[in-house]
Amino acid sequence: MRATFKKYQPIIAVFVMTFLMAVSAAWAVVDWDLYSVLLLVETFIALTICVLAILKLQDIQAFKEQFMKYDIVAQKFPIYATIYPFAEAFVGIGLISALFAPVTSTLAVILGLIGSLSIVRVINNKEDLNCACVGGNSKVPLGFVSLFETITMFVMGLWMLRGVLF
Repeated sequence: MRATFKKYQPIIAVFVMTFLMAVSAAWAVVDWDLYSVLLLVETFIALTICVLAILKLQDIQAFKEQFMKYDIVAQKFPIYATIYPFAEAFVGIGLISALFAPVTSTLAVILGLIGSLSIVRVINNKEDLNCACVGGNSKVPLGFVSLFETITMFVMGLWMLRGVLF
């Protein structure tokens, strides 16, 4: 049990801290209604995406090497692995500010979909790989936690798109 926690400790730290950051940012909202809860969830996801992008940007080469082991687009087009952390940062900032909402939401859907398909392929093939989600030198196993992250980005992109389209 302890060894499992140790493997996931970096991603747990990101999720807990970004959740606490989102709650702190939302604390000023006095009228806790459904809108406030949705705003809290949106902020939590956006902050998480930003922090994960920061971790990838610390060592882009290490991220790229680890990411290319499993991402279906990066394997064919290595430049995608170099661009990905910047695109993820753009998505996170765009989700916080709602700037460039059509571009941000579309990019979130694309990145989330590609990531989800890549991780599902790895899970189905029972490959033992590490996730590049917290940077290239991570020992976090690639699996359902990583899949949750990419699905969340995909769903958040769809959620924002509904606001752009309707």
